[in-house]
Amino acid sequence: TTLFRSHIFAIQHEKRDELAKHLKSREITTAVHYPRVLADQPCYADPESSRTAGDLATARTVACQTLSLPIFPLMNADEQDAVIAAVREF
Repeated sequence: TTLFRSHIFAIQHEKRDELAKHLKSREITTAVHYPRVLADQPCYADPESSRTAGDLATARTVACQTLSLPIFPLMNADEQDAVIAAVREF
């Protein structure tokens, strides 16, 4: 049986990587779905742009702090409670 896992439940935390390690130690899988803003992707590079790094400071901060928690259609209440407890514990 293949579970369809198309949903993303993203949270923002200033210690994202440490939180991800904490959750992994509790056998809770996380992901970083959007590690950079689109403007920082090589395919969108524009050498003639007058944009400065400060123009996207908020977007870059959010990208560095966003972590996707597990969520899927067959996730049961015990699994949900385990994720909630582990995040609160952190």
